[in-house]
Amino acid sequence: MASPVVTPNSKIMRGKQTQVFTANQSVNWTVTGGTLSAASGASTTYTAPNRTGTYVLSASNGADPATLVTITVTGVFPLPLVWDYDGESGMKVLIWVPQQGPWQGNIKRGMKEKINIQGGPRPAPEFPELKQFWADHYGREDFIIVHPDLGVDLTVRADSDLKWSWHFGLFKWSAVIVEA
Repeated sequence: MASPVVTPNSKIMRGKQTQVFTANQSVNWTVTGGTLSAASGASTTYTAPNRTGTYVLSASNGADPATLVTITVTGVFPLPLVWDYDGESGMKVLIWVPQQGPWQGNIKRGMKEKINIQGGPRPAPEFPELKQFWADHYGREDFIIVHPDLGVDLTVRADSDLKWSWHFGLFKWSAVIVEA
């Protein structure tokens, strides 16, 4: 008997999002860092924990080596964004002139982008949620920014600063998002 094949074999999910995984044969399912609930046939439902990180599903048929499935759980930025933003993109290029022949060059690590996003003013009670979100994601964890007009989710990494200012019970925030 062959090891179970799990579809999909990797997944990026939001916290608390549910995904049904299937296998090519009847298996016993286990999971670390999340929950599983039984479903009919060779399917089971995985509900992502409400905490960012990488989690592993393990599918086993009791005889062959287990199949591991990697789940990356992201968080959704908790406050509405103002999409009037500025940014820049660029790359580092190394150029050298050899003793003989034409100039030569090398692009170092490809194109990088930086976006400055402004938000606010927001009610003061929202501040703790934003502060906790940033504390959870600082350290280069993935999170999602939802773009309401384009209908797309942008998965980014936090690699910069979050700043806020107060005015009569309202606060404004600004973040610099740098592509990792």
